[in-house]
Amino acid sequence: MTGPYRIELTRQVPAPIETVWEIISDHRGYSGWTMMSTSRLETEGVPHPDGVGAVRFLGVGPMGAREKVIEFDPPRHLAYTILSGPPARDYRADMWLESTPDGGTELRWEGSFDSAPAGLARATKALLAFALRDMANRVVKEGARRASASPAS
Repeated sequence: MTGPYRIELTRQVPAPIETVWEIISDHRGYSGWTMMSTSRLETEGVPHPDGVGAVRFLGVGPMGAREKVIEFDPPRHLAYTILSGPPARDYRADMWLESTPDGGTELRWEGSFDSAPAGLARATKALLAFALRDMANRVVKEGARRASASPAS
């Protein structure tokens, strides 16, 4: 992460890494577990539709963010940039997953940006930090829901 404005958080998800990967990499499915009422894939990635080059829109109605997937390494790493939406210049976020000894997953989510329009950097960082915290907490809840719904192996 290179930007001077950084957001870093870690969550323990009570679900296997494959389940957590399914949650974070299904761009069309975000509206089912986040506060976003709109989640769509505008451009498919290659070779996987949700992979590198995919452009997704996440928002509430017409307001939201267009994001482009720049790294896609199942089931461990997903990275994206913001193309439009929040006024963060050169924003990049990385979502890292690691299996834990108890069968769960550690989610590490890091975001950074270089600058924002005059007077908006602090507010932009607060908005992005809120969004990342909220979504990470919802990954935990969705992971727990899916893990409890799965038949025991």
